[in-house]
Amino acid sequence: MVIVFLGPDGSGKSTIIRHLLSDPSLIFKNITVFHLRPMVFSAKKKGASAPVTNPHGQAPRGYLASTVKLFYLFTDYFVGYALKIWPRPKKNSLVVFDRYYHDMLIDPRRYRFREPMWLARWIGKIIPQPDVWILLDAPAEIMHARKREVTFEETQRQRDAYLKFVSSMANAYVVDSSASPGDTVSAIKKIIQERQRS
Repeated sequence: MVIVFLGPDGSGKSTIIRHLLSDPSLIFKNITVFHLRPMVFSAKKKGASAPVTNPHGQAPRGYLASTVKLFYLFTDYFVGYALKIWPRPKKNSLVVFDRYYHDMLIDPRRYRFREPMWLARWIGKIIPQPDVWILLDAPAEIMHARKREVTFEETQRQRDAYLKFVSSMANAYVVDSSASPGDTVSAIKKIIQERQRS
């Protein structure tokens, strides 16, 4: 099972993933966590990335550099799935993504991307898709109070964009992350159990 967690800064992705994977009732023999992408083409060691404290601080790349970056991501996802995800046993394997490619479509400034947006959307349709999308949602006031890395207006815009993104997906779930981590994890576990039975 491949699960993607989405949500603006302050939605609790890292906290909820940490609580979920430490829950003893979550029984999977193989568990792997990725941040954004499979990281096939990366010189950084796991855990080497510093926290992002100013996601909109750098200027967007130009058209050519952005296009190259898109094909770099495209290749990373396909090769990453082929080498790291698809070979795993179908049963008792859990792959968790903290953010995913489509995060760039919601918040292109974070990834220094501006254009060509049509190509970015097309790639988003053809790269491997997860089994489950989980949007961690909370009122913008709560998320912005947790993390003030962007303006309140941007937090609200992103929240609306994420809700719109998942609204038409049969395998997407919106989970309230304004509750305690325990309550949020319990809701996610029910989703996992439901998907395992289906």
